[in-house]
Amino acid sequence: MPQLGSRKSRKGCKRCKQRRVKCDEQIPCTRCVQRNEECSFQQLTPSSSSDTAADPALPANSEEWILDLELMHHYTANLHWLGARENIVHLWRHYIPQQALKHPFLMHGLLALAALHVAYLRPVDSFKYLQSCDKHQAIALQRFRSILSSPIDPQLADALFALSATISLSSMARSCAAKETATMDMDAVAELFMLTKGIKNVIHLSYEQIKQGPLAEMLDQQAFAEGRNGHLPLSVLSRFAAIRSMMTTYGVDREALEHCQSALTELEEIYKYIAYFSPTVNIEIGGVSRWQVAVSMGYVRLIQALNPPALVILAYYAAAITAIRTAWYTQNWAEYVLRGASQALNGDMQHWLQWPMLQMQERMSELGVQSPGLGKASNDLS
Repeated sequence: MPQLGSRKSRKGCKRCKQRRVKCDEQIPCTRCVQRNEECSFQQLTPSSSSDTAADPALPANSEEWILDLELMHHYTANLHWLGARENIVHLWRHYIPQQALKHPFLMHGLLALAALHVAYLRPVDSFKYLQSCDKHQAIALQRFRSILSSPIDPQLADALFALSATISLSSMARSCAAKETATMDMDAVAELFMLTKGIKNVIHLSYEQIKQGPLAEMLDQQAFAEGRNGHLPLSVLSRFAAIRSMMTTYGVDREALEHCQSALTELEEIYKYIAYFSPTVNIEIGGVSRWQVAVSMGYVRLIQALNPPALVILAYYAAAITAIRTAWYTQNWAEYVLRGASQALNGDMQHWLQWPMLQMQERMSELGVQSPGLGKASNDLS
């Protein structure tokens, strides 16, 4: 595979060697981009022959300039795939690009997200767009970390918040892009959860500034009407009761049981949210993915350890993600996670995946979510 800016390494980057995983030796390598880590290959890229090295954040030639213009046009013209309320889409279409013009690190984040969507729509050309995505994502993350290493300037609060949201979306989408095996290992899932929880911590650092500005609307989640609460069908309640019973009899230690019980309780609230809103409005990505922030780090470590009850709960979360009808990547993400969980579970636990797999196919119809007629996620959005 051709490299950008240096000869191809045969040894892999330092982080991939430490993790003992195969490195594709791109600059930066794909695994480091997916894990949102700095790749050692970036430090080895030779400078130009001139006295002043070219800025890697700028397009290297006219083709890259044109590609970036194409991506920005695609971003502003196709924001329906965000799966958000119209007032939130308005912010993504107008205010956030204005911030990106002032803060290039945010512009790189937006271009990375747009490149992912184009790669999804044009699988024949996906390599070119995924390569562009990885380049922009790496630059955005590098600048992001640099800014966070010092006290945050209040003038950067909105741009950092927007980039945090962009990285969260891009990381989920990139984890599904161009996968030959159409599955996701549990380490990758755990890394996504840890990234989401880390981004939440970043938001807390500048929460007061954001709350007073135009992006305050993005902090507000859809809420139940006063005096009302979400209710689940008896068939779904029985599923949660069965999982609770299974967890207590499976033989996990007390600490693991507490982490799983807490995660399941939080997931039940997500299901209530879906059941309450899905008949009347589109389910928003933030309303469901907040579960990734709500679960404990102990539960995330149980996913990494392939703990069976933890993986069953994860499977039910993956099914819930498919209730988001307007986000182009959610169906693939759920499918890949469920397949990864199935590969990690023993044969005697496979039956626990039957219901979430069925609900994935029907986009949570048992909670009242109306299915648009599924085959692949691409049938839902062009």
